[in-house]
Formats: sequence, C-alpha cells, structure tokens
Amino acid sequence: MTHASTTATTASQFDRPALTQLQDATAAYLAAPSPDTRSIAAQAVISDELASAEERLGIYATAYRLRLFDVFGGDFEAVHTLIGDDAFGLLCREYLNAHPPSHYSIRWAGQHFPAFVAAREPRRSLVTEMAAFEWALGLALDAEEIAPLSVETLQGLAPQDWPTLRLAAHPSLHHFAFHFDTPAIWKSIDNDEPPRAPVESDIPTPWIVWRQPTEGAPEVHYRSLEPLEALVLNAILSAGDDGLSFASLGELLAPEVGAEAAPGAAINLLVQWIPAGMLIRPEDTGRASRHTSDRIA
Repeated sequence: MTHASTTATTASQFDRPALTQLQDATAAYLAAPSPDTRSIAAQAVISDELASAEERLGIYATAYRLRLFDVFGGDFEAVHTLIGDDAFGLLCREYLNAHPPSHYSIRWAGQHFPAFVAAREPRRSLVTEMAAFEWALGLALDAEEIAPLSVETLQGLAPQDWPTLRLAAHPSLHHFAFHFDTPAIWKSIDNDEPPRAPVESDIPTPWIVWRQPTEGAPEVHYRSLEPLEALVLNAILSAGDDGLSFASLGELLAPEVGAEAAPGAAINLLVQWIPAGMLIRPEDTGRASRHTSDRIA
C-alpha cells in the first residue's frame, strides 16, 4: 500500500512539468496562431488517417474562437445588434488579436473590450457607451459579496460618531456620464423592440449601475442621477476602499446647498442610497487602509 502510494506521487510529480509545458504550448497557439506555435503545440497531438496533428489542433482552435465569439455575443448583445453581424465578427477577431485571453476563466475574455471599442470609435459614440454599460452590468452581477451599510447601523451611531462615519461604494457600483440614452436603447434591444434612433445630448447625463440586495436571485439595477447625487457619489468612488467621511460629504455639499443645509442634504442622500445597497462601511469589510486625509474628486 505504501509502495503504491509513493509510486503514484512520484509519477504525478514527474508529469507535472510536462503537463505545464503542454498547457503553455497550447495556450500560446490559441492566443497567437502561427506556424511556430502550431508546430510546438502539435507535438502532443496524435495524427491518424483521418486528420494530421496540425489539422486536429486547427479544429480545436477554431472551436475555441467560436466559443469566445459566443461569449462576446452574450456580454455585448446590444453592441452586436447596433453594428450588425459582419462588423461585430470583425471587431471580435481584431480584439482577440490585440487582447488574447489571459485569464483562466472565459468570463474575463472581454475585459478590455470596452476600451478597445472606445479607441476605435469617435469621441462621442453610442457603441462606446453601450460596450461600457453592458460590461458594467456583468461586473455588477459578479461583484464581491459584501454586506451593504444598513439603516440599523446608522440608527445605532452616537451623534459624536457621525462626522467620522466613513462611506465607500459597494463593489458592484459603477458610475457613467452618457451623451446618449444608452440604457434606454439597451432596454429596448433586450426587449426585442423595433430599433429606433438614439437621443443625443451635448450635456452628459450621469448614470449608475449596481447590484441591489434581494432575498432571492441578485438583481442588477441602473438609473440616472441628480446633479448632487452625481457629485457626491463621484467623490465616494474616487475615495476608493478608504471611503469618505460624513464630515467630508458635508464640506462637499456646502458650496451647493449652504453650510447649514449640507448635513441634512447628505442624510437625505444616504436615505436614498442605503436601502438600495449602494454603500458599505470600510471598517466593516476590513478593506480600509490607514488614511491621513479624505480624497474628494
């Protein structure tokens, strides 16, 4: 029994470098197909009368890319609809040439897609906004599970603790400024409604995407923001994991609503955001690092 166990362990240790080498060779070929990468990867593939090693490897590579196209079609369905099959297929091929997958999970194959689209589109583009919006919807759904700040926590704060209360954005929350009615266009596409012309504005509208806590399956929400909301949320997001103190929120709002009304305006915003699960308290998550000052965008 001991001998068999030792032999199995030794064989496993012996095969591991070879397995790693095989994985690296196959990944190199899938990421950048070329005669050289194909020749190296094909050394581990068996040829027979039906197909050579290179042909078998090519079939696998084609299937892999088609699978990636399926993933992109799901992650960026509205972008696909907006530009059509041919343009979307070409965009995916060029994207993969520039950004071959580097993560073990296919889920993250499209992580650079919004930036790639933005670099190719005009400065103001519905397609660029749609790519960013669709990717944010997925990120919100996949974001880390962190309990949001609760109303009960605020109710338990002593008056002297309010100024130092630190607030950070939930990991699922993302902030945008859209020149087009991008979320409405996405909704119409998602509902299979007839296509319509987008509405464009010279003044961008702030939007947020986040995951709202529910008893059942998680729900991703999105909505536009009022100017004060956008101002404060942008500051909280800019503060990162450290969060921003309640006192700093008051200082931020004072020029907008007056010094006396600023604390009440900050509380009114919290009353809207906390039940929606948009905020966390850094010290409750262990994320907060040592801070010497508040960062306000």
